[in-house]
Formats: sequence, structure tokens, C-alpha cells
Amino acid sequence: MLCIQELSRLVLSEITEALLQGAATTCYVTLSPQIVGVIGKYFADRNETHCSSMANDVTLAWKLLNQSRALVNKRLLTLPLGTKT
Repeated sequence: MLCIQELSRLVLSEITEALLQGAATTCYVTLSPQIVGVIGKYFADRNETHCSSMANDVTLAWKLLNQSRALVNKRLLTLPLGTKT
């Protein structure tokens, strides 16, 4: 049976590995000299790829924008005056 310390180490190592893998593409695109000047592209797993058709749907983009604005406005209106967010 694993002791708590060993179990904690195992869980933390899995979380750390997942975080590093998740950050790999962001770091690559940010720091790689091969990407200098590249704009408007989509990357996954450190490779340029195509995004889904939904990502290029202007109607969906406006719907998302309007729903986001509504949620933000609702949140701002429920905060007491002078509250920092």
C-alpha cells in the first residue's frame, strides 16, 4: 500500500507533467525564432494546424461576444459599489 507521501509525489508528478505538456506549444510559439513574424495561425502540439470550422464561423463569434458581454455586465451590476474585481 502506498503511503501518503508516495501517493502525493505520484499525483504531483502527473500534474507537473501535464502542465509542462500544456505549456509546450505556448512557449514554442512565443520563443521560437522559426515563428517570428507568423501571425493568424493556429498551433497544437508545437505544429501549425487548422482550427475547426466553428472557429471561423462569424455568426458564432458574434454570439459568443454578445453572451460574454452580457455575463460581464451582469457580474459588474451585482458587485457592490467600489468593489475591486
